[in-house]
Amino acid sequence: MLVRGPVEERAVADRARMVLWWDEGMPARAIAALLRVSPPTVYLWPARFARFGIEGLYDAPRPAPPPVHDGRVRARILALARQSPPAETGLRRWSSRAMARYLQRCEGVVVSHTFIADLWRENNLQPYRTGTFGPPAGPAPRTPDTATATATAIATATATATVDQLQRLSRGGMHTNS
Repeated sequence: MLVRGPVEERAVADRARMVLWWDEGMPARAIAALLRVSPPTVYLWPARFARFGIEGLYDAPRPAPPPVHDGRVRARILALARQSPPAETGLRRWSSRAMARYLQRCEGVVVSHTFIADLWRENNLQPYRTGTFGPPAGPAPRTPDTATATATAIATATATATVDQLQRLSRGGMHTNS
């Protein structure tokens, strides 16, 4: 199989065309014009094909980019994610944006919120979900008065009776006027 995936499909096909047209004797400038590439690019791919065969038409593996932040910053982010935010932040739980702001303001570390979110994901952490089951921030919920409680009870009973009626009808117990 010549093409490995949709990203490489166009590039590998163009490289194969360069090799075939080059082999047919077409000039490099004509090939470059047809494929909208530079002549040095046209010279590159037939040479790589001659040296490596079809595998030479694929991009060479590239090393991973160097880490953006060192291990100390990563460790600090992971440690913060495993604890509640400091009281002075006024937060109940971390978000990646809030942690990025906190790190820059209080510790002088500039980190993007996407880096923090990616690091959490890599380490299976979800600090934005912790602490969500406590009492809500704000005024206490109102207790229902007796009229509201009675109306709720009637609505529940009516809904239950309606469900029972629908179940009887679906089993063939439908009443007809005949």
